[in-house]
Amino acid sequence: MATAIAFDPGYGGVKVYGPQGGLNMPSAVSVGDSRRIRRMLGLRPARRPLRIGTEAGEFYIGDGAHDWGRPVENLDFDRLAGAPEMLALFLGALTRCGMPSSPVTVIVGLPIATLMGDEASATKR
Repeated sequence: MATAIAFDPGYGGVKVYGPQGGLNMPSAVSVGDSRRIRRMLGLRPARRPLRIGTEAGEFYIGDGAHDWGRPVENLDFDRLAGAPEMLALFLGALTRCGMPSSPVTVIVGLPIATLMGDEASATKR
C-alpha cells in the first residue's frame, strides 16, 4: 500500500506531512558553491545547508542556502509544475522529514489561480 505524503510548495516555505510527522522549511534554493569566496573573505557559516543532487544539477536548500551559491528566486506559477529547484525542495523536504521506503501517493496543495484559466489542464497533470 502506498504511503500518503502531503506537500505544499509555498513561496515562503515548503510544508510536508507524512507518517513521520511534519516539516516546514524555508523555500530557499541556490545553485553552485561559493565556499571559495567565503574562505577569501574569512567568513564561514556554522552549518552547510542540505545538498540535493538531481539530473538538473546540485542545489543547496533550506536555511542558509543562499549563502552557499547563486540564489534561485523563481516566483511564477510555472515553478510549481516541474521546475528543477522545486524538485530539489521536494526531495530535500522528504529527506528531512524521513523518506518512506514504500511507494508514495503525493497530495499537492496548489494556489487556486494555478487551477483556473487556459493552462489549468496542463497544471493538473
